[in-house]
Amino acid sequence: MPNLIISPVGTSVLTQRPSEDSVLSLLRQTANKQEHELSADEKAELEAHVRSIRARMSEADRQTWKLHSAEVNGILSYGQPHPSDMHVLLATDTWQGRSAATIIGGFVKDALGCPVDTLSPKRLSARSREDFHAGMVEFVKWCGDTLPGYRSSGYKVVFNLTGGFKSVQGYLNTLGMLYADEIIYIFEPPSGELIVIPRLPMKLDEEGLIGRHAVEFEMMNRAGPLPMRAVDTGDVPESLIETTSIDGTDYAGLSIWGTAVWQRLRKDALGGNLLDWPRLQYADSFRKDYDRLGDTNVKVAVQEALASASSVLLQEGVNGLRAHRGLQYEDYQWHPGTAHFRVDDGRRISCELSADGLLLRHVGVHDYVNDSP
Repeated sequence: MPNLIISPVGTSVLTQRPSEDSVLSLLRQTANKQEHELSADEKAELEAHVRSIRARMSEADRQTWKLHSAEVNGILSYGQPHPSDMHVLLATDTWQGRSAATIIGGFVKDALGCPVDTLSPKRLSARSREDFHAGMVEFVKWCGDTLPGYRSSGYKVVFNLTGGFKSVQGYLNTLGMLYADEIIYIFEPPSGELIVIPRLPMKLDEEGLIGRHAVEFEMMNRAGPLPMRAVDTGDVPESLIETTSIDGTDYAGLSIWGTAVWQRLRKDALGGNLLDWPRLQYADSFRKDYDRLGDTNVKVAVQEALASASSVLLQEGVNGLRAHRGLQYEDYQWHPGTAHFRVDDGRRISCELSADGLLLRHVGVHDYVNDSP
């Protein structure tokens, strides 16, 4: 069975000795900077440092790599790498994060003969709590979109948490309980032994969570934090929700853990029965159209569009719908009083204004909806 090994990347490969104290100080000072934030002098000194590391490590044996890169230490300690294994390096959205991943990725590809991708979620860094949260949410969504496909193709999913930053390791340790078949660590020296933790049989009240809060979870997933008066999160575990106050209004959004849980559940929730989205009402004709859709993926796409329309109506009203580029809400010129908005390239939803939002009339392929809105 091939492995998909996901390794968060730290800076151990950049801070290896021998290095001048001034360079190590510069690495600490610029740890969270992106390339455009580096001064010309900083960039020149850091690039020279990276070149020296590449030259030094180009002829290094595997034992030397294990000493100088925590990530490589975990990969090599896990077992004999095989060309069918796939490696993903999770790098911070910083110059140093990408540079370290490039060095490590070169070794994995050239010395081990394994394919490797670098994933650098936007804003993932320790610059601020908000940036870190945004980056981790993007990574969680990548896990939900990507890892089930690898597992169904016969891969064993392994989280290699030997390297990386402690803040990232903490979240990946928890995410591994949802997505990984195994989590691996290396004991601190002198033992340096490998620890392999199998996937634990974690089980949430998934059916209950879907039944009670699918609408709120998907709206927060797509639109971000929403006013608490508009969402019901009363019995949702606190670990799944983050609350904040802006200009005296309380908002609720999914935590990183909440996003991870929802990514596992959302397709089943959205691909089933038609959900009751705020500010949307359904004509009998719409319900019949929806029931005839059949395909789960199409139902998911329709309910994603409904979630977007609902969240926009809650926050901005109909004018917000008209300005929304994704939904492309437009009035029918030949059928006064009705309008339509987009599901995807081939499908539309027709509607009319109601006292509290929209009354949805039909859903289906473009010509079907337009011919009889």
